[in-house]
Amino acid sequence: MSRLFVEESTARELTLDREERACPGCGTKMHVRCQRQRNIVTLEGPVRLSVKLLQCREDLCGRKKLHGSEQEASFAMPRWGIGWDVFCWIGQRRFLRHWSVPQIRTELNESYDIQISDDAIEDYIDSYQNMVAARH
Repeated sequence: MSRLFVEESTARELTLDREERACPGCGTKMHVRCQRQRNIVTLEGPVRLSVKLLQCREDLCGRKKLHGSEQEASFAMPRWGIGWDVFCWIGQRRFLRHWSVPQIRTELNESYDIQISDDAIEDYIDSYQNMVAARH
């Protein structure tokens, strides 16, 4: 999916931390290794997510994987530039109201100041259609 430009000064900042800090391998407390920052666009405006990534420091554990926050998926899917509310808004306009892709793009731009390309909207529509089909 294509990236959306987010104005840094207007973005609402949210810091997400992992609730479960115990290592899944050895059970010791994991520590913050670094932070990942991600911008998404919602109907309420741009959001900048700062996700604290945790890692086990035990040498004997062998699990050196970085663990992010469980809450991040409640804002947007990985590698998406839009939030769930925009995703559902696009899907509803396309399949319930039978809007065309240019109509959706124009309405997002005029009503919510979200500038997104036609091909990105088509990719999100395909993902929406796959999720609805999997549900049924």
